[in-house]
Amino acid sequence: MVQYCDFEVKVELKELEFTFGISDEYDRFDCLRAISREGGLTVKDIKPGRYRICLNYRNPHLTSNIYLPTLSIRNPVTGETYERIISDAPFSVIGGFKDRGVVNTEKEWDLIKI
Repeated sequence: MVQYCDFEVKVELKELEFTFGISDEYDRFDCLRAISREGGLTVKDIKPGRYRICLNYRNPHLTSNIYLPTLSIRNPVTGETYERIISDAPFSVIGGFKDRGVVNTEKEWDLIKI
């Protein structure tokens, strides 16, 4: 499963951190959450331009439910939040019933200038 976001940087920024999530539609509980610096992606001295941040969840094992993608872009030093989005485009997973729970999954980050 891939989650991505296109964004534009208008002025040079010293540092950025991205957080992607998959939340339960009913109670907005984060079922999956990934923070770029914890996944090995450090973004420093980013120049103005258009970029795409991509996160590939390997084997996310989501249970049957309706989910909302989330994203935040912030400065990890100052805590300033540049963007926080809870998508209004839910997606559903249909399958056999499984016990509820939160899982850790392998993730792969990529940032490209577009």
